[in-house]
Amino acid sequence: MTTTLPEPTERVVLLGASNLTRGFATVLGLLKHHRSGPLDVLAALGNGRSYGIYARLLGRGLTGILSCGLWPALDRRPKLPLTALLTDIGNDVMYGVPVPQILAWVEECLVRLQKHDARIVVTGLPTTNLPRLGERRFLLLRTLLFPGNRDTLPDVTRRSQEVDAGVRELAARYAATFVEPDAHWYGIDPIHVRRHHWPTAWRQILTGLHSSAKRGPTTADNLPRVSFWNSLGTQFWIPEERFLLGLAQRRAQPCKTLVDGTRISIY
Repeated sequence: MTTTLPEPTERVVLLGASNLTRGFATVLGLLKHHRSGPLDVLAALGNGRSYGIYARLLGRGLTGILSCGLWPALDRRPKLPLTALLTDIGNDVMYGVPVPQILAWVEECLVRLQKHDARIVVTGLPTTNLPRLGERRFLLLRTLLFPGNRDTLPDVTRRSQEVDAGVRELAARYAATFVEPDAHWYGIDPIHVRRHHWPTAWRQILTGLHSSAKRGPTTADNLPRVSFWNSLGTQFWIPEERFLLGLAQRRAQPCKTLVDGTRISIY
C-alpha cells in the first residue's frame, strides 16, 4: 500500500559552507521543531563553498552559490511562505576575493530572496577570535584549509572586519536579521563552531526564522537531539551537481524525503 505524504507548507533556503554542512542535521531538527507541517528545504552548502567562485577541496568541486541550481529551482516551485539563512560568508576572504566583490555577491543573494518575500537571517563573520589566533596557528590553519592563500593574519583580520561591517549594513538595508557569532562557540579553530556548541549556536542563529512558529520557544532543556551518526549521514547526501576529480556528478533533487513529508534539495 502506497502512503501519500503531505505537501510542504513552508519553504526554507539555506546558504552556507562548512559550518552549515557540519551542523545541517541540527539545523533541520531545529527548523522542524518549530513547525507543525512539512518543509521544502533548498540548501546550497559544502565544505569550502564560495558565494561566487568555483571552489575545490580534496578533489571535490562545487560551483559558487550564486551560479548553482538552487535559484532556478526556487523560481520554478509554487509559492510558499519563505525563510532564508545566509551564513559562512568568510570563506571568500580566505580565497582572496576583494571585499566589494564579496559584498556584491551577498547583496545579490538578498535581492533574489527578497523577490520571493523571504524573511532572512544573515550571520556575521567570527572576527573576534582572529587577533588572538597567533601567527603560528594562523599559518597552520591557512595551509590546511586554504593552501593557495598567502595573506598574513593582519590582512585577513582587516578584510574580515570590513566584510563583517558591510554585511551588517546590507542586513539593515534589506530588513534582514543580523546575528553576531559568539566568540565562545569557537576553539583553536577560529572559523568552525565546536560540535558541543552546535545546538545553542544554531538555536540563536535560527531564532529570527521562527516568527511563524507553531510551537513554544526552544530552551536548553528541550533542544532537539541529533546523534553523531545522523549528523554524519547528512554530509553524504549528494547535491544536484558536483565535480569529483574533475568529473561531473549529477543527482536529481530532492535528494531526501523525510517521514513527515519534508523534502530536502541540495545544490
